[in-house]
Amino acid sequence: MKKRALFIIAEGAFQSRSTVSATSYQLTQPYIGGADSAYIQRLSTSDISMDMDTFISLDPTVIQTLGVSQVKGLLGSNLPELKSYENQSAVRTWISTRFQADLDYLGLGLKGGKADPITVGVGTIILPTSAGVTGGTAATTTTGKPSGGAINRPTFGLHLLLTTLAVAVLYHSTLI
Repeated sequence: MKKRALFIIAEGAFQSRSTVSATSYQLTQPYIGGADSAYIQRLSTSDISMDMDTFISLDPTVIQTLGVSQVKGLLGSNLPELKSYENQSAVRTWISTRFQADLDYLGLGLKGGKADPITVGVGTIILPTSAGVTGGTAATTTTGKPSGGAINRPTFGLHLLLTTLAVAVLYHSTLI
């Protein structure tokens, strides 16, 4: 809490608008452990190469809000050092909440990220017509590419929505 209060005072004295100047960063650096995520995100686009000791001094909840590209922007030329800190608690937690493919994008050999999402794309899409309800299939492979010229609809949420609508149409047609 004290870090946060000190940082608010320091930021107020040295703040800039959408980016953080190198001078402003240097003046607020002793208090940066109290910085909020909005400030750190602005800092990630300000061409500042934050050292790893400063990075791990950030509030762990703020570190968790940062995406891979934001960490890359924040660390700048110090990005390769992230690998040597991968077993540090704040870094380990951050790694474990990122997709492995995103971590691979950094090219550092970081391991321990979440399994990459898989697109499962086989389903049935039922479309209403003016004469009633007809069924059609839209099979896709696990690569997400349509097979047999079918429409690519691999998103589970979409399948669920369409299935729910189809059931509602079928139910409604049986009542008429």
